[in-house]
Amino acid sequence: MTKWNASRWLLALLIAGVGGLAANISRADDEPKKDAAATSEPATDQEKPAEPDADDKNEAENPYLVKDGSPAELMDAIAQLREQENKPQGANRDERVANFVNLQEAIIDAAERVLAAEVEEDVAAKALAEQLISLAYQQRLKQQDAKQRLLRVIQERLKDKRPKVAAEARRANASEQVDHLADLDAQQREAVVADLKEYFTTKEPSQDALMAALDIGRKLERADGKLAAGLYRDLSGVFAKSDVPRVREYAAKMEGMARRLELPGQFMPIDGKSVDGKDFDWSAYRGKVVLVDFWATWCGPCLRELPNVKKQYELYHDRGFDVVGVSLDEDRAKLEEFLGKEQLPWTTLFSDDEAATGWDHPMANHYGVTAIPAVFLVDKDGKVVTMKARGEALGEELAKLLGPVEEPPATEEANDEAPQPAKPDKNEAAAEK
Repeated sequence: MTKWNASRWLLALLIAGVGGLAANISRADDEPKKDAAATSEPATDQEKPAEPDADDKNEAENPYLVKDGSPAELMDAIAQLREQENKPQGANRDERVANFVNLQEAIIDAAERVLAAEVEEDVAAKALAEQLISLAYQQRLKQQDAKQRLLRVIQERLKDKRPKVAAEARRANASEQVDHLADLDAQQREAVVADLKEYFTTKEPSQDALMAALDIGRKLERADGKLAAGLYRDLSGVFAKSDVPRVREYAAKMEGMARRLELPGQFMPIDGKSVDGKDFDWSAYRGKVVLVDFWATWCGPCLRELPNVKKQYELYHDRGFDVVGVSLDEDRAKLEEFLGKEQLPWTTLFSDDEAATGWDHPMANHYGVTAIPAVFLVDKDGKVVTMKARGEALGEELAKLLGPVEEPPATEEANDEAPQPAKPDKNEAAAEK
């Protein structure tokens, strides 16, 4: 979806063993200490190695720990640690995760020292933001007491007398509540979203702020689409004022996300050109049940779903079922080759504007599509019935709308001819997992 370098959002890659970490600190082993037990004479007090002080002991346990310094030096050290998040360190996944945990602990510790110092409010708020990110990482990695630590810091900083620090804590508190939205009543839910809107309205519309907003928005989508739509619509105006071009582009995409979430029960306009260059006539589909499928040839999940869509098309087409594919490919030739091989019997839309292909397809922008496959099942009036018609759910919905059909018994020959998913390329990382 985005080509930004946003290392702090790649925790999933780390857990999967793809990402890694590197330490700036390389320490040579000290000369071997004399082992008194290995000598024939008892060791004297002068011969005993000096006990390490607390700082040396802590450094041995966590080599990422930041030494004492001014608040500015501590913030610089935090920034340097963040740079290390994607640098491989460790022979295996367990070592990489252990290093990642230690690195986050070092950031938590350094940020706490900044918060305890007399610093400008903006610096303190930034330190808290960094600390909360690292605490959230520890929680996701299921570190001991991580959840309690995160909640404790949030509650403590909600009482901070520095308004921007307290605002950062309110944002984190609201984000945590989004995870438990089902336990809140309507008034409490609205209060959570109001806190989020206030936070992002008063914060600089930066790339990091946008990433945080999208992360929260996705969680909110799963819990309450209506509230998520309202949040996206309000934040669209906020990020439209950014000095960063890509952030402004996403502001328009947010408006589309809101439009998408409000589709159930509403008419869904579709326009554009088919892959063969013909104007698409959406009105010709009235009276049919239609699956609008945003997909791409490089999207592994899309290709894995394709046999199911073909099967349902064969079962229900004579009863009034059709499919309209919206390709988010960028390479027309590759798409045409795929369509020629697969012989898909339905219409596929493809932008004839080279600057508006892929994720920038006009329909993808209009509906804020940021992950594929994205499917919309519409009824005979063109109104969206569901946006979850995949797998078995597609057949179940078609049975409701068009009546059940009796599936023909599977044959060995039919199984041999079932299309196999194409091998996905690197772009599949942008597809829905």
